[in-house]
Amino acid sequence: MADVDESFRKEMTNGGYNSTLITNLNEICRQKIATEITPNIITRIRKSGYSPEVEYVRKLSCYSVSLEFTDIFIPSIPCQSLKITRSYDTLLNEEYIEILIDGVQNELTSEIGNEIFINDFILNKDIARFFFFDSEKIVTLAETNTIEEKRKLCSAY
Repeated sequence: MADVDESFRKEMTNGGYNSTLITNLNEICRQKIATEITPNIITRIRKSGYSPEVEYVRKLSCYSVSLEFTDIFIPSIPCQSLKITRSYDTLLNEEYIEILIDGVQNELTSEIGNEIFINDFILNKDIARFFFFDSEKIVTLAETNTIEEKRKLCSAY
C-alpha cells in the first residue's frame, strides 16, 4: 500500500480493496448472481470451489483484464508475445495473475513469482507512475491553488 497514489489509497481506506474489487464486477452479472444463484449454491462454491455442475456460475462471478505485449525482449527467453491476465473471483474472493509467454506458462515466472517477474522484466513499479495516470489526480494537479501545491507539482519533474 505504500507504493500507491494518494487518491487510490483514500479509496481503499474508505471502502477497502475487496469492496472495490467486488464493485468492479459487471452490474448485469452481479444482478444475475443475486437473482438466479441460490444461497445454497454460493455457500457450496465458497466451501468446495466450482464443481462441473456449477461451472456456469464462474462466468458470472469472475472478471479479468489482460495486457499483451509484442516485440518484447526478455533476457535469455526467446519470445514473440507476453500476456498478463489479472482475474478476480467475487464469490471466492480470490485474485489470480497469469503470465503467458508465447501462449504458455514459463518456468521463470513460476520460480521467481509474478510480481517480481513483472517488476524486473516488464515495468518497474518506480517508473510505472510515468506511464499510468489517474484522471482524478490529473484534475487535482490542474486545479493547483496554493504555493505548496505548485511546488509539489514542480518537484514531480
